[in-house]
Amino acid sequence: MPSKENNLTKLHRFLQTYPVRIVTNHRIGDVTIDYYCPLAGIALLLTQGGDDTRKSSLTAAGLTVLTLRRAAVARNFDGVCTFIDENIKHALTTEK
Repeated sequence: MPSKENNLTKLHRFLQTYPVRIVTNHRIGDVTIDYYCPLAGIALLLTQGGDDTRKSSLTAAGLTVLTLRRAAVARNFDGVCTFIDENIKHALTTEK
């Protein structure tokens, strides 16, 4: 369990020091987003797994939603960071 906590802390630090602003615990309507990149229009949701009811509301609001399982962050921290980085860069270089 300590490694899971450690990697979630490292993920938070990675996102807070990312070159593009990422906001923590941002609300859009009735939905709280774990991490939100306004410039890229990306919402990052941390889940335990299973269906996350927030995704459909955020997608309807025009956001790209990346769902990250906490277990994946614990097992593959570098891969999760690469996934986030690639998606943000893609969103920033693609016309909407």
